Amino acid sequence: KGTVLCKDEGLPCLNGGVCALYISEIDDKCIKRCKCTDDYIGDYCQFYAGFYSATIGLVVGLFVTLLIILFAVILIWYCCTDSFFGETYFEKLEQLELVNFYLRLHTVMFARLSNNK
Repeated sequence: KGTVLCKDEGLPCLNGGVCALYISEIDDKCIKRCKCTDDYIGDYCQFYAGFYSATIGLVVGLFVTLLIILFAVILIWYCCTDSFFGETYFEKLEQLELVNFYLRLHTVMFARLSNNK
């Protein structure tokens, strides 16, 4: 596969690629193509092979980040909304503060009544 080098100046192989003769799988003829180094791919060795793996890594990283953000939003929404009771976290917090206020008021009033005896 492309082991016979050719001296074709018309084939613009880039990035260290060289012209090589390949046997066509369709009609058993020799065709001239660029034989690329391991670091480059493409018809003329014009693409850096590491670029594609870096791009795939970037896309996967962004996808995972979006999934984490979506999970966090759903978790926050679920924690702040209690569909069983129909009350939000903040409504429950207001009720707890009101209960705490009445408990403190009761404690103060009980203490005053105890002191008056």
